[in-house]
Amino acid sequence: MEIQIDRHTPCETKAVLKIKHWIAVGVACVGLALQVNAHLIDPDGNLYVGSNDNAAIMSGLLGTDVVLLFKQEYNDGVAGESEGAAQYFKVTNPVNGNNNLATISWDLTGSGYELYGVAWKDGTLVNFSGQKGFYWSAVSEDERLVGGPETISTQPAFRGAVSHVAFYGVRVPDGGATLLLLGAGLTALGTARRFLKR
Repeated sequence: MEIQIDRHTPCETKAVLKIKHWIAVGVACVGLALQVNAHLIDPDGNLYVGSNDNAAIMSGLLGTDVVLLFKQEYNDGVAGESEGAAQYFKVTNPVNGNNNLATISWDLTGSGYELYGVAWKDGTLVNFSGQKGFYWSAVSEDERLVGGPETISTQPAFRGAVSHVAFYGVRVPDGGATLLLLGAGLTALGTARRFLKR
C-alpha cells in the first residue's frame, strides 16, 4: 500500500489559496468594469430616415412590440412638453452648454416595464433634404431595468439641438409574485381546514 504525502507546507497551501482568491476578485472586478458602459448598444445611434419615431417603427427596429414609456421635448436646450412616466427617467439637455448633447438615465424599478430602445432627434437632417428621421439604439439586456448615464448626440446627421428624446419598452411579467401569493393563500386555507376539523 502506497501512502501519498502532500509536499506543500501549510504556509504554501495558504499562499496558493490567497492567490486563487485574489485572481477570482480580479476577474469579478474586470467583469463589473466591462458592464459599466453597456447601456446603449449603439450610443452613437443608428440613423433612421423616412419618418419621426413612433411605437410601430421602433417595434420593427427592435424586433418586438414596444410602447412609448416617456418622451421629453426640447427647444434649443429648454425642456418643453413631455408625455409618459417621467418619474422613471432623467434627461439632461444641454450638456456642458452644448444643446446637441443630452445625457439619459433610467430606473424602471417597480414600474412593471423594461426599456428596450431609445430614440432622439432634431428637426433638420443635413443630407436628406425635406425628410424626417431620428437616431435610435437598442438597450443591452442587462440594462433594461436600470441604466445610464449615457450621452447621446444629434451630430452629425442633424443640424441643430436635441428636439426630443423618447424611451420605448415592454410590460414585463410580475415574476411569479401572483402565483406565489396564490400558493401561500391555498396553503393557509389547507392548514386552517386541518385545524378546524379537529
